[in-house]
Amino acid sequence: MNTLVKSRLLFRPLAPVFLQQSRPNFMLFNQFFFASNQQMRIYEDRVKIQYPTDFGKIAKGAQNLIIKKNNRPAKIMNQPIPLHDYINFKTMSGNEIILNLDNVENLRNSELISGLLELGRRDKLQEHDWNIHPVTQKCLKSLRKRMSMLTYRNIIQTAMILQKLRIIDQELWNLAAKNSMKLLHKFNGRELAILLDLYDRDILDDEGEPHLIRKTDDQFFERITGILPIQMKILGREYQIRVLEVLVKRDLGSERLYRDYLLLKIERNMYKFSANQYSRLVRALADKQYVEDIVLWNEFVFQYVYFNDRKEARKFTPEEARTVWDSLFYLKLKCPTLDVQEHIIKVESFIPKEDSTSNQEQINAAEPKV
Repeated sequence: MNTLVKSRLLFRPLAPVFLQQSRPNFMLFNQFFFASNQQMRIYEDRVKIQYPTDFGKIAKGAQNLIIKKNNRPAKIMNQPIPLHDYINFKTMSGNEIILNLDNVENLRNSELISGLLELGRRDKLQEHDWNIHPVTQKCLKSLRKRMSMLTYRNIIQTAMILQKLRIIDQELWNLAAKNSMKLLHKFNGRELAILLDLYDRDILDDEGEPHLIRKTDDQFFERITGILPIQMKILGREYQIRVLEVLVKRDLGSERLYRDYLLLKIERNMYKFSANQYSRLVRALADKQYVEDIVLWNEFVFQYVYFNDRKEARKFTPEEARTVWDSLFYLKLKCPTLDVQEHIIKVESFIPKEDSTSNQEQINAAEPKV
């Protein structure tokens, strides 16, 4: 029966008329608060028509009908397939995340990964020991069982979770690395750089000392290093510097990888690096003792001190100048065959005089006495 405002019916209905719409409304405030939205209340429109007592009398003619609408729970047979059926942990506080993670057996793989990631982001000051927390212990135990069913993106996120929560379970780290090795063909250059960074980074205790755990073996880094050349073109500047640091620290990569791929990519972005990235680059090359390529140093690395990416004269803030000065001084100590003094003097022009005096004293103390 269609919705009516006026009716000329000559009979009186035996019962109120209920009209149903084919699309039920979702009431957001009735969503669940725990693990799965299978308990979410789904409502549909309920339309009720009220008619006057003298309805149907010919003498009264056309009469107005009152139509009232409200919502009622939809029947099971009328429930649609839920869309976007997942928990959004990004909008929750830390306590809400823990309450939802406590019901881990009802969480999907993606929900478990998302919840643990957001939990690590809430603890920015690293005030809690998540290794002994009962909820995270239960989640990590479940994550261990699901590891072989995770996608390649979830595998990377698992390593992020273990790092953010400062998990020192060596077996769990090794299991995540093992599953990463199985999916190496899925990762692009940025994701490979993230893997190198996560498995190389130390986990610090409350006193700032690294925990003595072995996240993975050397074969893991060698496998990733072997496929880096074909992925080098999509590496961003931060990823380039971080890959260089890891390769130098672990003594990985051939001369061809440095000369024809990594350093060639760095040369093209040299003037776009920040002062911090430039300082890390200089320190990594100093540790590598990479002094044979004079063109790299004179045409690119040292020219960063003088020009920016628009070929204009570069200007440093005092903090940036101090950072660059420290890295150049470190290079001078590590690689005495390189002529760095001229560039150090250029950087000192951006440092206040009182700091420049202490810098000169530091240089004099480091020079060997005859």
